[in-house]
Amino acid sequence: MIIKWKPEVRARLIDEIQHFFATEREEEIGIVAAGEVLAFVDEQLASYYYNEGVHHAMRAASEQTNRLEEEMYALLRPIE
Repeated sequence: MIIKWKPEVRARLIDEIQHFFATEREEEIGIVAAGEVLAFVDEQLASYYYNEGVHHAMRAASEQTNRLEEEMYALLRPIE
């Protein structure tokens, strides 16, 4: 899954990657290297995050449906 980032978003992500390397690893990396890290994440990891997001949305929708169903049953009137 390769994402076509808007140029300003891609620049921000590259800046964030450079900041991460500088603060967490005490390494300075250039724009090209940070772009390669971003490409790696896009190509190798993005699908995992996307799929997890879909699963999360499915669970949330199921929970909402279950609540709605319970509320609908509560509206039923007894028949004698």
